Amino acid sequence: MEEEKVHDEVTVEEKKILSDLEKKIINQVEFYFGDHNLPRDKFLRSEVQKNDGWVPLGVMIRFNRLKSLSSDLTAIAAALQKSSNGLLEISEDGTCVRRLPSRTLPTNDEAYRESIKNRSVYVKGFPGDATLDEVKEWFDERGSVEVVHMRRTFQKMFKGSAFAVFDTAENANNFVALPALKFKDADIIASKKEQYFAKKKEQRRQWRAEERLKQEAESAKNDENDFLKLQFQENCLLKFSGELDAETTREDLHDLFGEHGDIQWISFTRGAIEGFIRFASGAKEVLKAATEANDGELKLKGCTVVWELLEGENAQNMWQKLITEQQDMWNKVRSWTRGETRALRIVWDCTLCTERGGKIKFEDSLTCLCNLRGATPQGDVVEKVGRSLKVEERGIKTNLKGKRPSMEMME
Repeated sequence: MEEEKVHDEVTVEEKKILSDLEKKIINQVEFYFGDHNLPRDKFLRSEVQKNDGWVPLGVMIRFNRLKSLSSDLTAIAAALQKSSNGLLEISEDGTCVRRLPSRTLPTNDEAYRESIKNRSVYVKGFPGDATLDEVKEWFDERGSVEVVHMRRTFQKMFKGSAFAVFDTAENANNFVALPALKFKDADIIASKKEQYFAKKKEQRRQWRAEERLKQEAESAKNDENDFLKLQFQENCLLKFSGELDAETTREDLHDLFGEHGDIQWISFTRGAIEGFIRFASGAKEVLKAATEANDGELKLKGCTVVWELLEGENAQNMWQKLITEQQDMWNKVRSWTRGETRALRIVWDCTLCTERGGKIKFEDSLTCLCNLRGATPQGDVVEKVGRSLKVEERGIKTNLKGKRPSMEMME
């Protein structure tokens, strides 16, 4: 009896001892049947539905990663018998494996997705030749991780970064707070996954702002060239004024006159109460034709408008004024690529994260920092101080000397 007792104790103790290969087999099969993979694996889900959840080990070794570890079904079954996570069950004959029926898959609802978000981290800095086993082991040394996704290019090359889901939000937060993370000799940067996506979103916003800036500068350059080619002529300049619709655009004027004359230039800003149209010739005839086409009453987006043909000295003076105003505007556009105004314009289009002052948000509807559109300020009161911005409510100054401020401060 004493000998049998000793033998049983040895057997139990041996079951606790896992070789490196057995650990890898267990981890791999538990991943296949885990909460993160099984809902997305159509092939394995179809196999699970065939026989009360049981899947033959012969089917399991069709998965290349498990097959690369071992194709010996007896060895795989023996390893899985030593699993201690309470997720898997081996059939009595050792030929099949299944997820325990008591371990139901989580419902993919809002609460579950929020839980995953709170437990997910983003890590970058791994060398390109790092393997999944190495990365997973590195994570396991720093907390209990459910799954690791190595990020790859379209060519399947490792990008040096990964997403990982910890078992609890607390462990995820503790991991991100660890100082001086290293993988071998490489410095590692870690953040919560949602913070990573927020940063990428901000960078995309900034990139779009810069692209829009380039396009506007190029468009302004072309407009300037076209405008400077125009010479003053009589019977070419038409003024319009009135209580215009706030959404009136130059396109509306093209729609109104485009079929009746050749429009060469329109001086008008959305929200303004007056503007000017420069026709190639015959402004009087164009106005008459457009009026007749609209039953004798020419309105602009449903609003009553005063149309005035400028002639003689009035026309010459107004033409010179338009040239001066346009030249001033183009000078500002050129400065976008030289520093201050460019930096202000970028900040206007994005969220500027101050070092420890939270966020100051500038949107198109808030204010026009470079004074090109004359929008009415709302929300934060912003004062331009030399080459800095001052938000008066908070007293925060940010140096913007031609840099890309929001991206630098987010690093």
